[in-house]
Amino acid sequence: MSRTLVERLDISGTHNFRAVAPDGIRPGRLYRSDAIARLGDSGRTQLADLGIRRILDLRTEEEVAQQPDDVDAEIVEVIASPLYAGSLASMLQPGFGITDLYRLLIEDTGPAIADALHRITDADGAVLVHCTAGKDRTGIVVALALAVAGVERDVIVADYASTEDFLAGEWAEAMIARVRAYGVEPSAELTEILVASPAPAIEHVFALIEDTHGGLEVYLDRIGFAADARARLASVLREIDAAE
Repeated sequence: MSRTLVERLDISGTHNFRAVAPDGIRPGRLYRSDAIARLGDSGRTQLADLGIRRILDLRTEEEVAQQPDDVDAEIVEVIASPLYAGSLASMLQPGFGITDLYRLLIEDTGPAIADALHRITDADGAVLVHCTAGKDRTGIVVALALAVAGVERDVIVADYASTEDFLAGEWAEAMIARVRAYGVEPSAELTEILVASPAPAIEHVFALIEDTHGGLEVYLDRIGFAADARARLASVLREIDAAE
């Protein structure tokens, strides 16, 4: 049975929690989510049932202080691996859009991206990668991990783009309200950054890597995720029969 369909997992306190397990990827090894600050007893039990033993938090220290992970640090390992690419003020610049944000992430946070990929690789058990929305920082890290594992580009794009549907409604409305509370009326570009995950945005990431850095392998070498590390990550993520 094909596993290309992206489905949200109903984990208490989250909106965008899902398994990263398209065809060819080992189920139960990698998960992604928005913030996990409101799991409660039910959500923590659900994470334990999934076998999640390591959490990669890609948020900044300020974000973590405002909404700390609601987990038992004695049971699950939480690793701070922040990806930071500018402030809200920079996002308010006229014409600044989601592809500009992703360009900054690729160009300015390479070592942090490499660190996240290493942490996925060397984990003893299932890994959860998350940020605030689970779409930009998480989306890029997961997309690169899947690319290393040999997943088809259209499948990677579909996984990324599905986030927008999961965040629509309550989560998106709350995020827009938070920005308005600062006296800012979100422009179309800022709204897209806050709540959208258009397929062309992640396609732009791969095009940028190809056109500016000479390809994925060259880029990953440059940021500190070399060929031997890529081989280990692919081995960790891929199903045994898919790797043979």
